[in-house]
Amino acid sequence: MVVLSTTYFLAREESINDAYEIYKSRITRANQEEFISILFFSQEVSPSEEGTILEILLDQFKEENKGENIEGLLLFRVDCIANLMQINKEFHIDTPDLEKLASYLFMDEEYSVKDKYPSFVFSQKLRTLEHVD
Repeated sequence: MVVLSTTYFLAREESINDAYEIYKSRITRANQEEFISILFFSQEVSPSEEGTILEILLDQFKEENKGENIEGLLLFRVDCIANLMQINKEFHIDTPDLEKLASYLFMDEEYSVKDKYPSFVFSQKLRTLEHVD
């Protein structure tokens, strides 16, 4: 199953390079997973204007950072295309799903109390194309 995953995250302009390095390290970790193959990932961060996601992440930031200024926080996005390889069930190996991939694509560890870069991951299955002879 091939999926497109977009990671949206909050950051200030001056911390974009740091945020991207974190994203690259998480992509590298995902690609080491036996049944996940990263086919493509963004080579740079892009600004985003997804208003609803911006509101959600700003609310998260305010909750985790009581009293801190939200001025200068911007919404950015990075994308990846991954192949989640399906394994024959008779070997009793679970098939990775979108949640497993997404856990690598959040900008912070799963159980972080306070996210450095609050993030949101949206994944969708890409249509399978068949080869025609």
